Amino acid sequence: MEFKEVLDKYLSLLGTTTKELAERTGLAAATISRYHTGERLPSFGSKQLKDLVTGIVEMANDKGIALSSEAVWNDFKESYGDNAEDFEVIRINTNTLVETLEINTNDISKALGLSSSYFSRICSGKRNPADVNSFVDLICKYITTTYTADSEVKLIASILKKEPEEYLGASYELLKTWLVKNSEQVVPIEAFLEKLDDFDLNEYITTIKFDKIKVPTVPFQIPSSKMYYGLEELKEGEIDFFKTTVLSKNSGTIFMFNDMPMEDMSKDMDFGKKWMIAIAMSLKKGLHINIVHNLDRPFNELLLGLESWIPMYMTGQISPYYFTQPTSQFFYHTLYTSEVAALSGSGIRGQHDKASYYFTSKKNEISIYKEREEALLKKASPLMDIYDESRISEFEEFKKKELELEGDNIKELDNDHLTKTFKNMKFTICKNKWLIITKTNAPTIHFVIYHEKLRNTIENFIVPYVE
Repeated sequence: MEFKEVLDKYLSLLGTTTKELAERTGLAAATISRYHTGERLPSFGSKQLKDLVTGIVEMANDKGIALSSEAVWNDFKESYGDNAEDFEVIRINTNTLVETLEINTNDISKALGLSSSYFSRICSGKRNPADVNSFVDLICKYITTTYTADSEVKLIASILKKEPEEYLGASYELLKTWLVKNSEQVVPIEAFLEKLDDFDLNEYITTIKFDKIKVPTVPFQIPSSKMYYGLEELKEGEIDFFKTTVLSKNSGTIFMFNDMPMEDMSKDMDFGKKWMIAIAMSLKKGLHINIVHNLDRPFNELLLGLESWIPMYMTGQISPYYFTQPTSQFFYHTLYTSEVAALSGSGIRGQHDKASYYFTSKKNEISIYKEREEALLKKASPLMDIYDESRISEFEEFKKKELELEGDNIKELDNDHLTKTFKNMKFTICKNKWLIITKTNAPTIHFVIYHEKLRNTIENFIVPYVE
């Protein structure tokens, strides 16, 4: 049986709907529905498949139906064909290489002696190579002989978590070991597009109770200036900055830049919640946010960071930027500004206890930091422009202008799998310039993406679509 037939069998056995199953598994209802119709297929061994199996078994137990996890898992496993479990790690890692190195699938297919469509099916999980060992060998030979520039070597070494010199000393052996044995899950472009496609702003607002958030009016007692030292006090400083900004009578724009490694801040879940509430309150007040994202990081980590910003992007109140050059190998910097407050500081990478930050709400000092903000924005490039319904006339003007300039260079993205798999999005490309993702509902919004690597990855993305 095909995957969709196995799923239909269990839906019938449980007497339930895709929506009810989605609520039990924690997966999006649209995602379960696409599994059911055969429009999408979860990767074998993925968290999505494991959650699906767990949800089915739990619902069966609730209804007094004897059903084991092993039996359900094996049913789904058979729908993937032979060697699904053995090849899955290799498939995931192959996709990581293709996405991160921006490999042309026609070129690698030719090197492997495969048609591009067959290679696409291997990458999407619908086919396994007849000879897995030969497939791995050819992948490793192609990568190690084709991608030899210094920047490419550094990128591959970072994927393998090795130093470039170590990789160069045994490139084939190290790559093969990683390709076959590395089971660490990555965050591919699929997760970013999937979340964007399924996202419903109204549902999100209800879930986080954004519509019920009350911006407090009782002022907090925060000094007009204060020094903060180390990572823990930086967190305190950021919250003080947002408190001062949100509680003021001024509107205006917030500017945010912090190139500290993501993992250093994300470990503190309690702070993360407070930080998100602070952002939500800023947006609730109607403030616009200019944020310079730190994209000087592995591509999969970059996508994870952008994915977390999707709910904020959907408000149309965020303008994201990035620097085309790394800011520093040794120092990290923080600069937050608003009309009524500023937070600025720096530290040596890996030595948070030596870092220092200065907060001020003094008008004469804020003006200095606002000048720094302006200078940084002049050096930054737009990651994307976001047009919500309130800016639809600007978007139409943009399209009209670009059509006059680019003409035949603009086209609907002809990746058939891409346009069929993501039901709530349309893709328009202007080669080597921009990519438009139009989300058609909940709400209608247009993302004009300029970042080259993100743009190219989406354009060349191989979607796990089931025909």
